[in-house]
Amino acid sequence: MHQMSVERDGQTVWVDGVRFALGKAIDTDNNCLIDTLRQKLNIVCSTDYVRQELQKLFARPGPSHVTAANFLDLQLHWADVIRLLGEAYGQRLRPESFRIVVVDVEYLGHGDVAGDGPTTFHIARENGNHFIPLIRQHGLA
Repeated sequence: MHQMSVERDGQTVWVDGVRFALGKAIDTDNNCLIDTLRQKLNIVCSTDYVRQELQKLFARPGPSHVTAANFLDLQLHWADVIRLLGEAYGQRLRPESFRIVVVDVEYLGHGDVAGDGPTTFHIARENGNHFIPLIRQHGLA
C-alpha cells in the first residue's frame, strides 16, 4: 500500500489521484465483505446464501473457519465469496479475473491487495474490520 497515494477528506477518498466516495455495506452477521463484493459485481442476491456456503467450505476449526456471524478475512475468503456470488446469480465468476485493493480509511497508507487479475475493485476498510465499497466518481477532480 505504500506504493499508492491515498488521501481522505470526509466521505471522499483519492487513490492514486482517482476520486471515490465511501459507500455503505450491511453489517448484519458481519456480511460486509460479501455485500461489498456483491455491490462491486452489480449482483442482486442474498448474502445469507453466500455465508451458508462459506460455512460449509470452511467448517473446520482454524484461521479460515466461518461461523454464522464471524468476521471474514479478505485474504482467506475473497476468492470463494466472488465465486459463490456468481453461483448465486447464475454466473460462473473466476476469482483469478479480479484484483481487490483495500484502502484502510482510518489508517491512511495501510490496506491490502488480494488477487492479481485484470479487473480491479477498490474497496475500503473502516473501524479495523468493516468493509465498504468505494464508488468511483467519474468526471470529478
